[in-house]
Amino acid sequence: MQQGVRRGLRNTRRTNGLVDVRASERARKRRGASEKQDGSSSGYFEATAEVAGLAHCRCELHGVNVSKVNWLVVPDNQSEQALVTKNVDVAIIHPPFSGSAEADPQLRKLWSDWDEDHGLGGMAPYSVNGAFARAHPQAVRDFVTAIAKAGNWVNAHPDEARKLTAERLGIDVRLVERYAYVKDLVVTEPPIQYYIDILEQAGKIPKGKVNVKDVYTNDFNPFAKHEAQASATALPNGTRS
Repeated sequence: MQQGVRRGLRNTRRTNGLVDVRASERARKRRGASEKQDGSSSGYFEATAEVAGLAHCRCELHGVNVSKVNWLVVPDNQSEQALVTKNVDVAIIHPPFSGSAEADPQLRKLWSDWDEDHGLGGMAPYSVNGAFARAHPQAVRDFVTAIAKAGNWVNAHPDEARKLTAERLGIDVRLVERYAYVKDLVVTEPPIQYYIDILEQAGKIPKGKVNVKDVYTNDFNPFAKHEAQASATALPNGTRS
């Protein structure tokens, strides 16, 4: 998972999604659900808030009439139940709850974000109010440092992390899908550009209006500075790149 603090944003929120984790879209095993791809009949599509926006853009790009889709926001831990009880036709379910849905014989996996972008779209940044970050830089730095250390610990101890997740959420550890975090939670530009490109293609933002460098920062991540220093290479003339 990529974490970062974006500059100048007015809201503070955390999105869902993990890099290299198969957050799967699933539908009930019935013919009607699979025939709604052309948007010819209305159906209920459940998703977390941030994924709903991306799904909306993707649907439009693939010619789906999104005006005939009823979009709902449902907590991850209730998505499987919403499908099984036929309250929704299609759901996007994130880890760790996607493991349970994957094992449910009543449900059918349609595709995953891994099929779509091989993990490029799995970024889950933290956003912070710009005024707060400027007024309390050390607090932001402490927070980013803590979650970066936690991400590195999970990468190094995946089995222990799965057990802790299972205990915390009260689910079967065998159904907890593995989390994979970007090393040191340093934000890189390709995943951000990926979303900008989608929004531009869907006509949601003017092409070229949003510059990737203007919407993120690693300034509060001490590990980012260490990586930059470690990658600096001594040149023959004694300068450094």
